Amino acid sequence: MNINVLIFLFGVLASVGQAQTPLAFSLNEALTYAVVHSPNVLNTQLDERIAKARTREITGLGLPQINGSIDFKDYLDLPTSLLPGDFFGRPGQYVPVRFGTKYNATAGFSFSQLLFSGEYIAGLQASKAFQELSKINTQRSMLELEIAVTKAYYTVLVNAYRLKTFNANILRLQKILNDTRAYAEQGFAERIDAKRIEVQYNNVLAEHDKVQRLMQLSVELLKFQMGFPIRDSVILKDSLNRFKIGASEVGALNIDQRPDINALNAQKQLQELDVRRLRLGYLPSIAAYGAYQTNAQRRFYFF
Repeated sequence: MNINVLIFLFGVLASVGQAQTPLAFSLNEALTYAVVHSPNVLNTQLDERIAKARTREITGLGLPQINGSIDFKDYLDLPTSLLPGDFFGRPGQYVPVRFGTKYNATAGFSFSQLLFSGEYIAGLQASKAFQELSKINTQRSMLELEIAVTKAYYTVLVNAYRLKTFNANILRLQKILNDTRAYAEQGFAERIDAKRIEVQYNNVLAEHDKVQRLMQLSVELLKFQMGFPIRDSVILKDSLNRFKIGASEVGALNIDQRPDINALNAQKQLQELDVRRLRLGYLPSIAAYGAYQTNAQRRFYFF
């Protein structure tokens, strides 16, 4: 029986929903699908975008800050103030007086520019280092996902091959058992030989059941690693020959390029920048600031 057919059959058995057209994946297609649908990768990519936005936010703190404001008031009833009557020749009394105009408008703007801040410089460097760390975390998540999907893909192929081998062994032992029983009835073989083959045949059947369960679990694990719907069925295009690795490939691995090492180096750099930020925090910050405001009053409507 073809391995792909076995994988498809176990995909159907594992599915508890309505029947759908199964999707076929090569290893590269499975990896591409997993990158798009994996929650871990999506989260790290979201963290990377947040780090970029945070870097832009911190950079903006060092740019010129300009604020403007406009305030317009229409007094339906001018406020009344009470003044001592002594000013009007009416001692001991308070005279109501209205000040101002019906329409008042105020406009102004302010300007500020950070000239020097040790904490800002260190914070800007740290934000860029954190952005680099977020990129490394995304690369690490994708590498871990690639390893997990590849292992799961390979496990399905191995279990399918084992199942195929067990099916062939079962057919072979069944034929030998039938022939031995026939020979024993004719006196050309001992009945104990038939019993031994029967025990061996039953053991193979038991192992076959175990591999069937492992096959189902490995298919479910592959779907989980890919972010593929559990209820749907899959077919694997590649074979075990796809996973042969030469000695030259193994020897070409460079541990210094591993995302784990890069992440540790980035974290070390962040800690060093944090120490620098604390030291620079004792230095004074210098900023320039200016503001301008004007107002107008009218008894008639401005516009």
